[in-house]
Amino acid sequence: MTTDLHSRKTEFAMMADRIDLLLQAESTGADPLIWQGTDLVEFISDYHNTDSWYTREFIHESLRHLASGLRTMPWNSANHAREQGITNQKTLALIINPGAPLEGAGEVLFAAVAGYHCIVKLPEKSVRLYRTLLEYLMGIPERVSGSLVIADGPLPRFDGIVFVNALQKTDVADYFRQWPHLYLSYSGTTVILTGEEPEQALKETAAGICNFYGRSFRSIKSLKVPEHYDFSALKEALSVYGHFINHSRYFNHYEYNKSVFLINAVAFEDLGFLLLTRDQAFKGNTGVLVYEEYKVDSDGDHHTVNTGLEQSDESGGKESKGEDLLLEKDVFLRFLGGL
Repeated sequence: MTTDLHSRKTEFAMMADRIDLLLQAESTGADPLIWQGTDLVEFISDYHNTDSWYTREFIHESLRHLASGLRTMPWNSANHAREQGITNQKTLALIINPGAPLEGAGEVLFAAVAGYHCIVKLPEKSVRLYRTLLEYLMGIPERVSGSLVIADGPLPRFDGIVFVNALQKTDVADYFRQWPHLYLSYSGTTVILTGEEPEQALKETAAGICNFYGRSFRSIKSLKVPEHYDFSALKEALSVYGHFINHSRYFNHYEYNKSVFLINAVAFEDLGFLLLTRDQAFKGNTGVLVYEEYKVDSDGDHHTVNTGLEQSDESGGKESKGEDLLLEKDVFLRFLGGL
């Protein structure tokens, strides 16, 4: 890939423009957008037949986030990452277990533009989506072949390895400790509500909970709410996602968790497609939203009523990192700089 600062900025912008072109081709019904013999609009529309989590709607949502991240990413960071004493090209392996379409693609694109040779390992059902769209975004086939390999078998030699939602068994993790390694693991976001949020903020919070079936790295998985919080307005905002119950794999998760709640006498509220519970043990489960209550004292400070909330990102209103190119920017850049 290109190496000077201006060229890197241009590279990111060109990728974002290619996403715009693809989304416009979809929305306008114009001539097919063909890449390497593949009609990309048809490819995306049909991909749910390969992996039912990867619906057209959510592939488009991921592409929009990716385009925004490519345009707003401080592209001089790519230069900074390559100025930490690195004088030769390094090979970076990325093992990605995506919860949402194209999760981890930002890390791949950023590293490739920064000059790393990327070897990407994915679940079988994700391979065609990532290979096709990453190659389309990177553009020139010869440039792709020099910067990106989707590994089908054992990983070839690498200088550092990144795991995205791909935690390994202890013995495997011990093996990879001989190389520089980074784990970017799913934790979800905790959002603090006050009960005074406007309708739009609740809609954005509902989207953060439900987009990608609640399975993305950045999904809102728990709430902090004031004592005696009235959930009615939030439930109304969530209700637009009620059609999730017709998605067979989502329904299976919902039904399984509901059965576990009933068998173990776990208190919950059934929203018809989403289970609401105080039990923090179920944080992160598909089809489940957990919450805890807090008290506000006379000084306006929050004091937790329930205990056991896992450490995670917290924000008021909607989760704020959805437009970022990288899942954990500072951590990832420090890792690249240390290779």
